[in-house]
Amino acid sequence: GALIALADALIAQKRFTQAAQSLLEAVSLFTPRPPLRLRVRLGDCLLKTKQYTAAKDVYLAGANEWQTSSLWLGAGIAALKLSHLDFAEEALRLAAARHANARLPHAYLALLHLQPGSKHYAPNHAHHLLELTLRLGLNDSHLLRELGNAFFQLHFFDTADTLFRRALVCATENNDPSEKVYAQKCLADVFAAQKRTNDAITAYRKALDMATSADDRQYIANTLQDFLQTASLSPASQTS
Repeated sequence: GALIALADALIAQKRFTQAAQSLLEAVSLFTPRPPLRLRVRLGDCLLKTKQYTAAKDVYLAGANEWQTSSLWLGAGIAALKLSHLDFAEEALRLAAARHANARLPHAYLALLHLQPGSKHYAPNHAHHLLELTLRLGLNDSHLLRELGNAFFQLHFFDTADTLFRRALVCATENNDPSEKVYAQKCLADVFAAQKRTNDAITAYRKALDMATSADDRQYIANTLQDFLQTASLSPASQTS
């Protein structure tokens, strides 16, 4: 009990590495198996600290026992981060089949089908999955931004625009100032890619005004400066 309480406190402080260590100790104390909730929390902490192989192993061990959507989802996300795409697709489909509102599995399946150069690359199917997950109410600003970046890299700028705007709304509703800054900056990147010069400048400056950390402000300022230099040399730039 004490280890789990400590882990909960560490998670509340966003000290996920230390929380994972406490949860690993707690898991080792249970025989023959730890509770489902403990397994999920450990996997989540490992994911957040980018320990993807360990996270996949934790989720998969639990999924083979409980067959729950949350465990298959975690295993699929970890596998996707590791580029184990065949397993990721299988795990995410199992997660979707085990949940009435499968917006998260469908969102990550969309990401999977946006991996260029892989046999899974299918942008039309990714668009279909995106429509489905948005209808189901996807409101994770970070995941919306991740999807937006994937579509942006493939030059689906209108789709990226929609996703970044939705991420901005969700970040505002969830009172997440950092995500608001990142979503605003990504929206500016879309305008820049579309050569909408004035819109891009306005959006970058808005992101700069939102930013509170010195690193974020410096990064956005540098991006804006680079864009202004590029725009001044490009006669094709639009003014709106």
